[in-house]
This record gives sequence, structure tokens and C-alpha cells, in this order.
Amino acid sequence: APDSALLAGSNFTVKADGIPAAAIAQVAEGSGAVTLPNLSGRINGHASVRLANGHSLFGLQWQDAQIDELGLGDVCVDGTWMDGWNGSIRQFIGEEERVRLHWTDGQGVMTAFDWPLECLSPLVAEGDLQWRGTVDGTVRIQWADSLPTADGSLTLAARDVRVGATGGQYDIDGTLRIGRDDLWMDQARVL
Repeated sequence: APDSALLAGSNFTVKADGIPAAAIAQVAEGSGAVTLPNLSGRINGHASVRLANGHSLFGLQWQDAQIDELGLGDVCVDGTWMDGWNGSIRQFIGEEERVRLHWTDGQGVMTAFDWPLECLSPLVAEGDLQWRGTVDGTVRIQWADSLPTADGSLTLAARDVRVGATGGQYDIDGTLRIGRDDLWMDQARVL
């Protein structure tokens, strides 16, 4: 067995160049620790861990990311882990950045840039709901007392919303406001 004193100052680095996400899920499930949904796409990037203190540095891209039927485009994660995670998660659809989450010391800012509602279609299909449209806005997130709180607003421009239960088709425009203890829309235009 290696001498743990030799490992104390060592770094462990992994570089990925097109590793199938499905293979990573199979390894994780093979450990018996977790059960993951179906993952597809390819993982590129690097991750380094300093064994002496557990600090890590990483920059990973999940290219053509998909969880079951939920297509996410490309998801990029970068940052460091010391006494907590500091870094960012960014989602790209095509060449366009659609979501950015930047996280530092238990606080984050999530910004959506014309994020397409169609990304959620597989999640709402069972409820017989279909929609097109976008979400824009910024939400600040704080993690205190083991619970997250959020504050901000998201502008919803939903087109061709079809609700199977009503047989109706609607367009919805409005701003969803998010407070520490509230979630509301002052006004929404439904056509």
C-alpha cells in the first residue's frame, strides 16, 4: 500500500476528451451508491484534486447534454472547491448562452437570456401541456440555515400554450416576481 505521507502533497488530475456521459452514469450506478436517469452527450475538460486538503479545480463541458428526454444543449461547469463551491454553470443552445449561474460563498446569481421554454417540454408533456416561448431575468440565490432563498424576477413570454384539459390555446406575457417568502405575478396578459 502506498505511504499516505507521499500522497499528502500530490495532485490527482483527470482529463476528459469526449467521454460518453452514459459511461459515467454506468460507473456511478455500478458503485451501488446512486441511480441516475439516462444520460447522453460527451464530457470534455479537466478536474484536479489536491489530496492534502481536498481542494479541487475543475472546468468541464457536457456537450449535447441530455437527461432522459430533456435536451440541455451544452452545459459548462467551472470553479473551485475549497470550503464550498465557487464557480459557474452556463448553458448554451447552439452558439447562444441561455443560462448562467455564478456561485460564490453560498450566494449565487442566475440569469436567463431568452431561455426557451421548449427545454421543459418533456417535463410537462405528461400533464398534457405544450408551449413555446422564452424566459428572461435574474434571480439571486442565498443558502443560509440549510435552506435556499431566492429574490428576483423572470419575464415570461409564452406562445402557443396548449392545455389539453381545457382544449384551449393561449399566449401568456408577464413578469414572475420571486421573493424570500413569495412568488407572484402583478399582471399577466393571457390571449
